Amino acid sequence: MDGKNIACLSTGPGATQRNEKLKPLGGLTVRALLQEGDALLWAGGDFGVIRVDFRAADGTYCQTPRLHFRRITIDGDSLLFGGVYGREGLTGNHGGAATPTFGSQTQEITFRFSTDAATAQGETTYQYRLEGYDKDWSAWSAQTVKSYANLGFGTYTFQVRAKDAFGRCSDTIAYHFAIERPFYLRWYSLTAYVLLLLLLIWLAVKWRLRGLLKDKERLEALVASRTEQIRAQKSEIEKKSANLEQALSDLRHAQEDLVRQEKLATVGKLTRGLIDRILNPLNYINNFSHLSYGLANELRRNLAALKGRIGGEAYEDADDLLGMLSSNLSKIERHGGNTSRILKAMEEILKEHHRAKERVDLAALCRHSEELVNEYYRDEIVRMGITTRFRLPEGSLWIEGNEEQLGKILMSLISNSMYAIERKYGKQAYAPEISLTLEADGREARLTLKDNGTGIDPGIIDQVFDPFFTTKTTGEAAGVGLYLSREILLDHGGSITAKSEQGEYTEFTITIPII
Repeated sequence: MDGKNIACLSTGPGATQRNEKLKPLGGLTVRALLQEGDALLWAGGDFGVIRVDFRAADGTYCQTPRLHFRRITIDGDSLLFGGVYGREGLTGNHGGAATPTFGSQTQEITFRFSTDAATAQGETTYQYRLEGYDKDWSAWSAQTVKSYANLGFGTYTFQVRAKDAFGRCSDTIAYHFAIERPFYLRWYSLTAYVLLLLLLIWLAVKWRLRGLLKDKERLEALVASRTEQIRAQKSEIEKKSANLEQALSDLRHAQEDLVRQEKLATVGKLTRGLIDRILNPLNYINNFSHLSYGLANELRRNLAALKGRIGGEAYEDADDLLGMLSSNLSKIERHGGNTSRILKAMEEILKEHHRAKERVDLAALCRHSEELVNEYYRDEIVRMGITTRFRLPEGSLWIEGNEEQLGKILMSLISNSMYAIERKYGKQAYAPEISLTLEADGREARLTLKDNGTGIDPGIIDQVFDPFFTTKTTGEAAGVGLYLSREILLDHGGSITAKSEQGEYTEFTITIPII
């Protein structure tokens, strides 16, 4: 004995039975024990005296306890089971009936249970659980009532088992029941929720799309307005830019003209008087050298007539001297002429080239130049088989300029082409060609003159417009033709450029503003 638990230590037959019969005394405070033989045991304490006869048959011990539901109620007053069992009772699956289903509004369900065993000593304890709600069995206790409140929907099984005073467990009894889904969780409600959610999403998307469409329309209108403003500003800026470019171009041309005129004026002041002073004596030199050359030749003829009267050696010496004198006078006359030509070219450069301008039909001027070329260079064209091609517009092409100056420029360029063709033709026979093309290029007239003559050395192509530069001999040209042509074209607001490939072609391009 250890204070509460009492055990029989006999190892003979019936020892287990004796231990079980003593279990009801486990809850009592035993202060004295008296064993009387092998069949009787007296126990005493605050509870009094208990006599245990191991030979007597205990009806409670001999019968296994049976557990029953005594009462099942919902919400405190609705009776589901009142303790009256049918033929099959309420054990197991409570008669095999279909699982009862309670409404979703059920708030509480209460189970009352007990066994049919009764003992003078000890107590019966119970253990229960609700499958679907409790995770494990409850602790053993003497409580015979269990309530569950606010259960969710689903299927449940309430299980309970008992243990009598002798420590023997009864069979587990169970009660199956179900709680309906609340109406707001049933399939039709869930379907309605899904449909409502889809409707809300659709409405939200539609509302958002409408807002985005309005924003898009507003932005498009704003972009269109701003674009129109930008276009107007761009057009205005382009117009102002064009006006500014034109003003800058006019200013640049005016500055170039002013600088050029100042240079010419400066040079003119320094050289005009010098040229006049040189030309006058030079004219005398040229004239008297020419006369002296004639006199020397006449003297040689007279000397030849008197050859018989003069000794042979004296005659030969005199004839040699007169020959040398004639040769020197010829050289003086030739170089004097070249010098006079150069000085006159300088005088031409120093002249004022600004002439009165009027409306000029450039196409008609080119057609007139074509007639002059075919007439003036007829022999050269026939002799060398030169092909002339004038590609001119059928109508008029009006510019503002001086017709006389422009005509001289065209004929000067054509003369240079003829010279280049004749030099090349003298070296080798080929098919010479001169072409002149006139066309409108925007606000400019573009005139292109091309020949397939000797061409220009690439090393000197940039110098052809310099004054006194020429590819001809000094006796053939003074080297101011292209320079004067450029100056006249600049005065007309135009330009002239040259490109060439030596031995292949030379091309001059003239541009003049159209009115």
